[in-house]
Amino acid sequence: MHLSKLVLCDMDGTLLDSYKRLPLKLDGVINELASKGIAFGIASGRQYPDLKKQFAAYPDMVIIAENGAIVYVGDKLLTCKDLNLEELKMIKEKVGSHFIGSTVIAGLHNAYIEKDIDPFIYQHIATYYKKIAYYENLDELFKNDRIVKVAHFVKGGKTQEAYSLFKDLKAHFNVTIAGQNWIDVNAQGVSKGHALRALKAYFKLSKDDCVVFGDYGNDIAMLKEATYSYAMANALEEVKRTANYICPSNDDNGVLKTLKSLFKLASPI
Repeated sequence: MHLSKLVLCDMDGTLLDSYKRLPLKLDGVINELASKGIAFGIASGRQYPDLKKQFAAYPDMVIIAENGAIVYVGDKLLTCKDLNLEELKMIKEKVGSHFIGSTVIAGLHNAYIEKDIDPFIYQHIATYYKKIAYYENLDELFKNDRIVKVAHFVKGGKTQEAYSLFKDLKAHFNVTIAGQNWIDVNAQGVSKGHALRALKAYFKLSKDDCVVFGDYGNDIAMLKEATYSYAMANALEEVKRTANYICPSNDDNGVLKTLKSLFKLASPI
């Protein structure tokens, strides 16, 4: 695949509106960009199987999943940064007993939760993870999958308060606040920015060839890797300070409006 530019867009709070809906005219924009040699890709904390299903109409799409732990170009797995069993146990033992919430263990193929999960929390998890399996012990998870992330759901949106519990883990892992109720732990060095660097090397693109959109803390590393970095109007202030530009909010179709202006697209939005 030969590209002149790469567009990468976060999902929640960025491409999706507040009702978790994709823009109605997204297909036309993706197709017109492709006609200009510009690839439109997704960079999300969500799981890969769900993202692949949502964009099944685009088999060659670039997809960054699980905050950068997984990078696909079409059906080619470009990078997958795993957590091993010892690391997984370290995370669970350090944080699990302190949390008012629950833990999702994210794999390349499935997300894994314990059977006695609170139904309220399960509904929140199911918003972001469509392929879910139950587990009883950590060892069994490694038999048929690769574990790439531990996501902690925090009740009441008290993520800043809960984040302090992770201070000892930061020396060994990448820890990010990934949403109002989520704190994610990936292997050290994993980020959407690291994933974008891998894609730039793969496609032989420069910083000037990349356009990225984000709204939350797990987007910051990616924003730093692109000249055309856009924070949504609804983004955290730290994200806005990092980005080179501000665009309209996710509820004001900010991504498509910006792409239409930037690339002089004819497609209606």
